[in-house]
Amino acid sequence: MPLSDDSLRTDLEIVGDHLHLLVESSPEGMVICDDCNRIIFANPQFCSMFGWGRDEVTGKDIDEVVAGAEEVAAEASLVSSTVFSTPHMIPDAVRVRKDGKMINVSILAGPVLADGRTVGAYGIYRDISFKKKAEDDIRREKAFFENLFEKAPEAILLCGREARGIKVNRAFTELFGYTREDIEGEDVNLLLARDPELLREARGLDALSWSTWKPFSLDTWRTRKDGTRIPVGILQFPFKVDDENEVEYTIYRDRTSELRARAALRREKAFFENLFEACPDAIILSNREGQVLRANRAFYELFGYSKE
Repeated sequence: MPLSDDSLRTDLEIVGDHLHLLVESSPEGMVICDDCNRIIFANPQFCSMFGWGRDEVTGKDIDEVVAGAEEVAAEASLVSSTVFSTPHMIPDAVRVRKDGKMINVSILAGPVLADGRTVGAYGIYRDISFKKKAEDDIRREKAFFENLFEKAPEAILLCGREARGIKVNRAFTELFGYTREDIEGEDVNLLLARDPELLREARGLDALSWSTWKPFSLDTWRTRKDGTRIPVGILQFPFKVDDENEVEYTIYRDRTSELRARAALRREKAFFENLFEACPDAIILSNREGQVLRANRAFYELFGYSKE
């Protein structure tokens, strides 16, 4: 049975009421302008988002309400002037509140048509300030760790399960002489442990690392790009980046200065040992209690004692 005109009108009124309630309660800021860009309707969220009262914005040019700053005026004007012919979807824009505060928004805008004729334009604004702040926080955190990685005084290598190089820092390139391009995607063990014995050791350490998922340290040797061997202290451990990616993090500490210092200390000790023993005068070392700790050869010869 066809609907009567009265029934149809009633149904349309109900739909219209529901649509009106939908727009009024929408979490998105919605605005409708006439063909001169003057606001003829703004929902509560739009007014709240930009800090205006509904009576204040009605009849105003949309750009006066949302783009009252020189920094955004040109871009907003371009959108307003072209929206009657071209729908816009802007995922990241900046607009201005009544109090002058900048606000990050996404915008969906387009023409309003009646009988095929453009009679105005609509705009839907979403406040993305929290999203933008979260993205900025992530960028800052990433930049912090990038700088921490890059400027670390120790050589750092990131590689995957097959010992394929992913990333190295500047200290690594300076220590081993390899460029980043030399390392990325290559089997780093073949580059850093060219001696067969060192290669077996490196492979074994990788296997141990991945099987136990525990950090370990080792003093050993590795190979520079020019073929020279360099003493290093290694701290190596695997970790999960996410559910799909696993990375091995290795720190190399150059032990060259340490070994040189130890060698110099041994030489110095040997020198004073010889000086002590070769001295023509009798020398004895004792503690506070008078217990003899050591005596040189001249002492034993002078007093006739033996070392025992």
